[in-house]
Order: sequence, then C-alpha cells, then structure tokens
Amino acid sequence: MLLPSADQWEQRCERPEERLDRLVEFVVELASGHLEARMAPSSRADELDSVIVGLNMLAEELQVLNDDLEKRVRERTRELATAREQLQHLALHDPLTNLANRTLLTDRLAAAVDEGSDTAPPAVIVLDLDGFKAVNDDHGHAVGDRLLVVVAARLRGAVRARDTVARLGGDEFAVVVVDAVPHEVVAVARRIQHRLRRPVVVSGHRCTVDASIGIRFGTDRPGPSTLLDDADLAMYAAKESGGGVRIFEPSLRPARRERRERANPAADPGPADPGQLALFEVAPFEDPDPDGGPRTAL
Repeated sequence: MLLPSADQWEQRCERPEERLDRLVEFVVELASGHLEARMAPSSRADELDSVIVGLNMLAEELQVLNDDLEKRVRERTRELATAREQLQHLALHDPLTNLANRTLLTDRLAAAVDEGSDTAPPAVIVLDLDGFKAVNDDHGHAVGDRLLVVVAARLRGAVRARDTVARLGGDEFAVVVVDAVPHEVVAVARRIQHRLRRPVVVSGHRCTVDASIGIRFGTDRPGPSTLLDDADLAMYAAKESGGGVRIFEPSLRPARRERRERANPAADPGPADPGQLALFEVAPFEDPDPDGGPRTAL
C-alpha cells in the first residue's frame, strides 16, 4: 500500500475555505495578465478541483491566443517600420535613379556647411549632360531613362562614399563634396567627366554624352541655396563655353540676371504694340447736363 505524499497530506488537511481563497488568488492572477500561472488541483477530485482544472485549461488556451496575438503585433510593427522607411526613402530619393533628390541634397549640404572646417569646406558640383537630348530624340525616352540610370551608377563610382550624389531633375545632377581641398574637388569633377564620356550601349543603341560642370566652393560659408545657384551658374558658363569644368566666380552673377530676363520677358513690358489694347487710368471730369445739372463721366 502506497502512503500519500506530504503534499497530498497537506491538500487533504486543507480546509475548503483555504482552497477557495487560493482559487480566488489564482483567478486574480490570471485577470492581471499572468496567463502562465497555474493551480494544482487536489487529490480529492471534487467540484472545486473541476473548477481548478477548467481554469487551468482556459489559461492555457488564453496563453496560446495571447502569444499568437503578440507575434502578430510584432510582425505588423515590423511591417509598419519597413513601410515608414520605404516612404521616407521615396520622399528623399529620385525614383528613377535612386539617387538623393533635391530635398535630401539640401539637407546634406546644410549639414556640411555647419560641420565643415575652414581648411576643407564643402563644395558643390552641378553638372548637365551634353548630348542627352539627341539620345531622347533619336532613340526615345525609354532609352534616355536607362541612360540616366547608367549615368547615376557612374557618378556614384566617381565620388567617395561620404559624398552625396543627387539628381536635380531631367539630365541635371549635383554632388556635395565634403572634407576636400579645392584641388581634390576639381579632381572629382574631372573624374566624373572622364567616366561620363565613355560610350555606353543601351538597348542596342550606342550612346555618347558629355557633361558641362560647375563648381562652387563653400569657403565663405554661404547657405545651401546660394551654393547650388552659384554652382548652377558656373555650369551654364561652362556649357556656353563648349563644355568642360568651370569654377564659380562672382563676375558670373550678371549673366544669371540676363538669362532670367531672357526667360521672363514679361517682367520688362517694353514699348507698347500699336495693335495691342492698352488700359489707362482716366480722371473723372464734368460736363454740363442738357437739363442744366452737372454730369460726371468716367
């Protein structure tokens, strides 16, 4: 004959009120979220033990459901984080080339101006492709888009990892060069031009482009917009000179005003066209009314 264990003796000697108190504590613990809690039934196998066994089974089922819910929440949280990163990437990058867009370029340039040293201030390189329009006209925009992707890859390969390459729009690109002295910046621009000049076959078509490049050094620590505008101005000066690399100098700024005036002739009305309707402000005057009173005409 097997004798009952100490635990079994204790359970047999436990009064119903004590077991009921422990059951209430067990229920409170489950209600508090501790679904891993369990209560051992006694050897009596009475109605109270039936309740305890039922609660244990319920707790197991709830724990499985809770674990599954937590797993789903973790998965959704990761999905939301990934979607947020993708949206942020789309907001800051060009969808065709995956280069930085103007917004990200401006942010990087502002940070570079704030953090740049006096000995190696940031510089901006702006370039426009020469011959790209002919590729679009001769082979179509699909070939032109693929060529832009190749150009983006060559630009990445021509700069250092800490520099930022961006597409400003169309066939115009920019590079923020940091921690470099002027001759190193010029070397980057020359390297870009050398790589872009190499012919590339796109969809069976041999395409050749060049680049007009403008450089603006940030030695005087101007704002990002001034750096970009001045580098763009130097790029246009290079293009008007037949291509190559041009470094910005203040004497180029009058050319910008002339170009803007040519692009927006409406800003200067000039002489009136004889066949054009003109409006003039006329002061009111009075003439006598036939009935004897004054009459005001406009």
